[in-house]
Amino acid sequence: MLWIATQLLSLLLLCFLVGCAKTGDPLPPTVQLPPTINDLEVEREGSIARVRFRVPPQSEWIELFRQCDPRTEMDRLQLIVRLAPDELTEAERVDHFQYEDRTLPVVARACRYTLRFVDGRGQRSDFSNFASLPPP
Repeated sequence: MLWIATQLLSLLLLCFLVGCAKTGDPLPPTVQLPPTINDLEVEREGSIARVRFRVPPQSEWIELFRQCDPRTEMDRLQLIVRLAPDELTEAERVDHFQYEDRTLPVVARACRYTLRFVDGRGQRSDFSNFASLPPP
């Protein structure tokens, strides 16, 4: 009986020693942002701005922004459209899509565009590169 109690106590002590190791403070969960692009292009055709870009996988939404006043802060860019990938038109370049901005202000001489992608969890990518619209 003493032998069983000793074995049981040894097993309990071993479990306590193995299970109490602290390796560090708990870390917050890793946030995986959607990928972004750096090859955004824009061209003018009359009063229409045609914006071309690739869409990374797992993108639920595309948010397209326009900035016509260079003094505008990044957090005040004008969101002109929020699109699902299936609302886009395929561009001539392979794996590229395009959107035609028909809301370009008449007085706009030098505007630039950027975009970001939103995944199914609502996480937003960083902004893409800026593409400047040539003057008319």
